[in-house]
Amino acid sequence: GRIRLLGVWQQGPHRQVVLGAGPHWVVLGPGAHLAQEGYRIQAVGPDVVELQASKGRAPVHVLRLEGVVR
Repeated sequence: GRIRLLGVWQQGPHRQVVLGAGPHWVVLGPGAHLAQEGYRIQAVGPDVVELQASKGRAPVHVLRLEGVVR
């Protein structure tokens, strides 16, 4: 299913993301793997997460918080 960025949680210098797919959600930090989807979390920003494919040389997949106006 489609992965959505539901939120970014920051505690001190550390950021974690809340990712959702369908009715499921999970809290993960940089370097964590989304095994089922085949991605690794490369970087977390204030309102963005970069996912790198675990296999191959696919481009980085960028997810932004929905509803955020820059």
